[in-house]
Amino acid sequence: MKANSKLTFKLLLVLAALISGANSMNAWTYTATGPWASFSFSDGWTVEQCAWGAQDDQTCELYANSSGNFACYVNYTGGGVKNYCHTKKDIDIPISSNYYCTSNFNFSAPNNPWWCFFYDLWTGNNQDELMVQEAWNGDAIWGNLVASNVTIAGRLIKEVRQANNGSNNVLIFTPASQRTSGSDDLMAYFIWSKDRGLLQNSSTFHGICFGVEVTYTSGWQQFTVNSFSASWGQSGGCNPTSITPYTQVNDGSWQQTSSVTVSSGAKVKFGPQPVSGGSWSWSGCGTSGSSREQTVYPTGSCTSTATYTNSCGAQSTQNFTVTVSSSSSSSSSSSSSGGTFNGTYSLIAQHSGKAVDVDGGGTSNGTNIQQWAYSGSNNNQRFQITSTDNGYYRISPVIATGQCLDVSGVSTADGANIHTWQWGSGNNQQWRFESTGNGTYRIIASHSNKCLDVEGVSTADGANIQQWTCISGAQNQSFEVRSVSSANTEISVKNVNIFPNPSVNGEFTVYIAGNDKDTYTMTIYSYDGKKVYETDNLRTGEHEISTGLNKGIYFVQINGDNDYIQKLIVE
Repeated sequence: MKANSKLTFKLLLVLAALISGANSMNAWTYTATGPWASFSFSDGWTVEQCAWGAQDDQTCELYANSSGNFACYVNYTGGGVKNYCHTKKDIDIPISSNYYCTSNFNFSAPNNPWWCFFYDLWTGNNQDELMVQEAWNGDAIWGNLVASNVTIAGRLIKEVRQANNGSNNVLIFTPASQRTSGSDDLMAYFIWSKDRGLLQNSSTFHGICFGVEVTYTSGWQQFTVNSFSASWGQSGGCNPTSITPYTQVNDGSWQQTSSVTVSSGAKVKFGPQPVSGGSWSWSGCGTSGSSREQTVYPTGSCTSTATYTNSCGAQSTQNFTVTVSSSSSSSSSSSSSGGTFNGTYSLIAQHSGKAVDVDGGGTSNGTNIQQWAYSGSNNNQRFQITSTDNGYYRISPVIATGQCLDVSGVSTADGANIHTWQWGSGNNQQWRFESTGNGTYRIIASHSNKCLDVEGVSTADGANIQQWTCISGAQNQSFEVRSVSSANTEISVKNVNIFPNPSVNGEFTVYIAGNDKDTYTMTIYSYDGKKVYETDNLRTGEHEISTGLNKGIYFVQINGDNDYIQKLIVE
């Protein structure tokens, strides 16, 4: 075993709280930052932001509950499009009246600066781009006028313009009136363009994107797609199938409803119909895979989307909304169905009494997870467990808090290896704690519904940790979740002050109150969790700090049993 790091962290939990408090958004199932943040969902859609006009800005935030419910939170100045926040999917159907593609949307946006919500539709090989605008603030006229006051799919289009961006042919459809919700016949725009000889590729409707381009804002502002869906297929005999939602709570009777209110950690089961004749896919709220029935244990309010593809290929969707009652959402006690955890823990296998352990104290992607004799002070055996707000948890080694326990290759097979990997919010990195009733827990992967397992029921040091089908009563799949402290020196949040904040050029003062003679380590992390500055010679009193950091958002940590974390803005 390698020596442990001298300093352990509780950074992730506090970071999540600070980030969620930094803006006005509600809780989201998936969160990410950076100009190219994205989430891929099991229904084949991808939510992403493409900040090609602001590639150096690492602070833009992307949030999602599902492929049809997402938001970006941004702060931009100056001209030029900065970011396209959108959902997308390739559908590859013929451009023909024998096929259809329809869509519904609802979005929210501020009433100022410069933005535009629109569909971005593509032909095969991305030869043609059709931009169908829905609402905007700030009017940018682009391209040559090819038509005005034409009706497409029952909607008056005040002008159609054509341009070339150097990569593809572009057609811009600007309606006579704006709207923030409605439906569109997307195929109609392709057929209209094809009939007038405006397409370079008139054979294939390749892809759909829907979202918002943001040019600039009045400070931090939120752009939200409240709901979005699209259906496509062959006309005349292949229409989407209606979905009937059914929900069950805590093994009670099935209710024909898509919305329930429950206590934190309750067992919630979704069972939409029809029961046969097509295939299912899921996203959001801890759901995944292709099973029609899905079981989740939410600790925070969330939305799941079920997508049904019928036998002729037409798709339909149904959202399930779970509201966790506020009276129980802050509870930190365990329930019969699961546990609620926030903090630093060791995971002790019931059959061997040994701890889940990061092999050799490794901090790189792919470091193996094993069991090893529990020492009580080994940081290789300490993990930060934090909620992902969908009934599942991220389990991060304290020696590498930017990583997490990960099922290798997103495998759903028995025997798939468990290792550490950079956190990416994948379902193979999220885990549910299910009580066994004797003070231990099964730790269950979201994507596979399989258990963390000590291979071969081995009691030896170095025995591998894998996933395996959950077996009732299996002690090599039952773990004590033992709370541990991660440092010896206590420091209270109330005893530290950082000023000025925002700081200029990364220069600020740290004041630590008290009369003790202990020394403290101060570490500064960038917004994406990378260590950018550290000093370990701080005592109580006032300290002038000069970091030379670039403009941006950072997090300052001062070690202690109750670690102090503070958001720092450098201007």
